[in-house]
Amino acid sequence: MPAGGTQLNLSGPRFQSPTTKSTPLTVAAFKGHTEIVRMILERAPNTTVDYVEANGGSAQGPALLAAAQYHHADILWLLPDRGADVN
Repeated sequence: MPAGGTQLNLSGPRFQSPTTKSTPLTVAAFKGHTEIVRMILERAPNTTVDYVEANGGSAQGPALLAAAQYHHADILWLLPDRGADVN
């Protein structure tokens, strides 16, 4: 938890890439960076794991879909435990 006791939330338009509209969690899942995904889930527990921008989404979609498309099995095990929609 950051100083001051505020929990991080890395989802939402403020944290999206300007070109792909992807959040840090989605990019890490897409690229197969298991430790970064784990770190985001631990240190930013308020991050919405299924976040997709309302006006068109991200290039990779939600983090679970991004991990599944590129067969990142370790990440596929992490995200449902945090509430990712598997359907």
